[in-house]
Amino acid sequence: EFGKLADLPNLVDLVFVGNPIEEKYSSEGSWVEEATKRLTRLKKLDGVPVIKQVEEEAED
Repeated sequence: EFGKLADLPNLVDLVFVGNPIEEKYSSEGSWVEEATKRLTRLKKLDGVPVIKQVEEEAED
């Protein structure tokens, strides 16, 4: 069901505090990583701006 949120093009701010999914991944220490990996358009997660790390291409 969480994956269905990715189909919402205008979803940029999401609060999941207290949700069982958030609690599970937070206890594992991977909540922000998992949520932003699945919901790539997010700008804010649980009230905190999402900062996406851009991987630099390796030089030949």
